[in-house]
Parts: sequence; C-alpha cells; structure tokens
Amino acid sequence: MPTRVCSPERCRSPPDAWPSFVAGPWWGAVVFEYAWKESAFVALVVAGALITRVVDYDETAALLGAGRRTRLRLVWLPLATPALIISGAITFVYTLGSYEVAWLLGRTYPEPLSVMAVRLYNDANLAARDEAAAVALTAVALAAAAGGIAFALLRRSAVWR
Repeated sequence: MPTRVCSPERCRSPPDAWPSFVAGPWWGAVVFEYAWKESAFVALVVAGALITRVVDYDETAALLGAGRRTRLRLVWLPLATPALIISGAITFVYTLGSYEVAWLLGRTYPEPLSVMAVRLYNDANLAARDEAAAVALTAVALAAAAGGIAFALLRRSAVWR
C-alpha cells in the first residue's frame, strides 16, 4: 500500500474554503459556541432560583385571574432576574478569560484580550511578558467592573430588598 505524501501547499486548505461564519467578520461561530456552552449553566442557575418559590406565587396569581403572559411578566421574570444577573456576570467573566474558542473559531484581527495575553506570554521574546501582564490586568479590570455592575443591578432589584 503506497504511502501518500503531500506538500504543505497541497494539504492545506485555502482561507476561502472556510465558511465566513467561522473566522468571519461577525464572530458568529464564537458567539454560538459560547451560547451553547453556557446555556446549561444559566438554565441550571435560573431553575434552581425559581423552583423553590415560583409555584406558590404562580398559583396565587392564577387564582386572582392573571393570564399566562401576565404571570410570566409579573411573577416569573422578577423572580428569575437576580439569577439571570448573577449567571450572566459569571458567564461574561468566564468567556472573557477563556481563549481556546476565540483562538480556534475567531478571526485573527482584532484579537480578543485572552488570545492576545496567551500569545504574548508564549512569545519567544521575554520582553513581551510585560505586555502580556498588562493585557491580563486589563481583562481582570473588565471582570471586576462586570462584577461591580452585576452587584449594583442586584441591589436595585426588588427581590434583593
């Protein structure tokens, strides 16, 4: 059985062979992958927050004559809001720090902060480590700001009081 040897030019797929959804201008594949990956976590947090309290309130609203849409708007969503805020903040911080999906499926320019930090840290030039630390510190500051915004939104919600 003959072995197949191919040159790098023959075995590589050209950039035009990839669909524009992957590494395209709108980051579609990256967004869908993170949405798929984090949807189970968000659903678990929201279900855990709703399962203990929503049945009593929902039955009470139904007995008082509220329809399905009214119960969704006035019972389910206010009770789910704190869980959505917290899980949204956790998901944002996680996706801000993970680099593998954006590195594999995203475009090469502009780079996300996490991809840039890993690339600069692994650079052969040790002077790039300072830049990697600055990029990582920027990502940490953004994560702290997201946490602060999430807690400010939680304090404003009616369930928090």
